[in-house]
Amino acid sequence: MVSLLAMLSFAAIAPSTLSAQAVERTAIRIDDPPVSGSLLSIDGELNISLRQGDRAIVTSSRDLVRWGERRDRLPTSLVVLNDQSELVADVLRLEANQLLLGDSAGLDRSFWEQTLLEKRDVRAIFFRLPLERSTRAQLRKQATDHSAPSDLILLSGGESIAGTVIKLPNLTAEASQTPASDVVQVQLTADARQIDIPASKVLAIVFASRGKLPVTDVVEEQKRAWVSLIDGSLLNVRSIENRDGKLNFTLVSGATLSTAGSRSEQVEPTPYSLVEMIESDSPRISYLSDQKPILARHIPLLTTVWPTLFNLNAMGQPLRAQGTLYRKGIGVHSASSVVYEIDRSWKKFEAELALDDSTDGRGSVIFKVLLAGEDGKFQPAFESKIIRGGEAPTPISIPLENKLRIALIVDFSDEGDTRDLANWLSARLVK
Repeated sequence: MVSLLAMLSFAAIAPSTLSAQAVERTAIRIDDPPVSGSLLSIDGELNISLRQGDRAIVTSSRDLVRWGERRDRLPTSLVVLNDQSELVADVLRLEANQLLLGDSAGLDRSFWEQTLLEKRDVRAIFFRLPLERSTRAQLRKQATDHSAPSDLILLSGGESIAGTVIKLPNLTAEASQTPASDVVQVQLTADARQIDIPASKVLAIVFASRGKLPVTDVVEEQKRAWVSLIDGSLLNVRSIENRDGKLNFTLVSGATLSTAGSRSEQVEPTPYSLVEMIESDSPRISYLSDQKPILARHIPLLTTVWPTLFNLNAMGQPLRAQGTLYRKGIGVHSASSVVYEIDRSWKKFEAELALDDSTDGRGSVIFKVLLAGEDGKFQPAFESKIIRGGEAPTPISIPLENKLRIALIVDFSDEGDTRDLANWLSARLVK
């Protein structure tokens, strides 16, 4: 018998979405022009090999910005790890300080092999993420902001309970043969009582905060990459291996995961067909959204003041353009200016410019880039045409030539500031 929680978990994911075929996608490279090809392999140094017709094209992870794109999906369940990986999978069982992850018994879906993760590596479990984007973003933010030493159980209706999660519904194949116990058992922080909460009322569990993990320090000497899969998962990886038709991932946290693979109708022609994007963590790239600007200002047309947000659009939602999600970028609303100090080692500024998908095809802006040298005087370096909602992102690459400051300006255009949610997508310095 499949539990209610299991059925709810993947209501928004059709089994057909998990089939994979080799797809040609574009690789953005630092020194060379973009090139299209299907992903043939990823080696131990996270270098990629693409198939283009009858030839293979190899790109070093050091020289790669990104291959492919992360498509905009809305999975209703998600496991978020402390290394910021996002895994579309079920928590099948909680045992001691470990979580068993995999795919629920009885569901027409098989993507992940079962694996045990240490509870300390898991940040949050989202059982029923809302499909409405603003509500979804609020729930994600509530989980991200949790910093207390106790677990936080988020319930439907906006309520929450602080305590220690002791038991979760058992979704394993063995348990499916017996009547399901659809409860989450919690020991309360306030008075140490144990209570049972119906699983149908639980939206998410956020585990006790361990503080900000020094992810960079953990693998300082190792290459890393972000990998997006066709099931919607996003993994922060140290290595990827193809073992007997299955992809094995070692994450930055040290956890290991493996795809189920093996079914020819699922993976054709190689398991790398399950990968839709790989984004290199190259030392030649520095994303501006990871740095602190010396100025971030919005100048309202009337009275509403908008924030400058990093790795989110100005509404606090994921950066989106033409159905693609962007992990890095700066979200603003016209008219805005964001100014950074930069050092002479950076050779180029690059980005993709677009209005966010949340504008529903509305809005019109002009992007501008100004540069200043030793004299401190800003000079125009780039001005876009009018960019409108719904248009494909416009890539730019601007030489820096020993400049010391860069200003990113967005002005409103012929529709005033209506729906002018502008994104500096993957805004980066390159050397």
